[in-house]
Amino acid sequence: MIDKNIFLKRQCGECGERQLAIVNGKNTFTTPWRDFPLVFVTVDFEVLQCQNCGNFITHDADSVDRAIEASLCSQTRQFIDIIKSKTHLKSKDIAALIGISPTYLSSLHSGARYPSFQIWNFLKVTALDPVEMCRKLNPKLDVVNVDLLLHA
Repeated sequence: MIDKNIFLKRQCGECGERQLAIVNGKNTFTTPWRDFPLVFVTVDFEVLQCQNCGNFITHDADSVDRAIEASLCSQTRQFIDIIKSKTHLKSKDIAALIGISPTYLSSLHSGARYPSFQIWNFLKVTALDPVEMCRKLNPKLDVVNVDLLLHA
């Protein structure tokens, strides 16, 4: 929760105006974060926005971190669910394909941990076409029957 006295005193670093408003950053706020070149926040959180130029002003780094972590965990869970549903592979097989332990995959899926950019990006690309990616990663893996089911 943003203290209203904070935004009355602040000015935009971009244009210098004091026309700030508290807005919901969900689906509008993007920022580089740790090893991620750009994170798209997909959860509700309050952020200051300049009404003159549209610049976002973060007032509390911890709330931004929590929103980013929650967004990454949610997106990661969705990617894993898509891969599981389209390939019918077990978690241990998915973990082996990605090159991580089943325990780590489970902690990513549960939201207990958030992935590095490399793992997140790999899950994202795999979720776009899981059957083809599985074939490329492990040609011996039997995904033919799954592919037939998807196109039936």
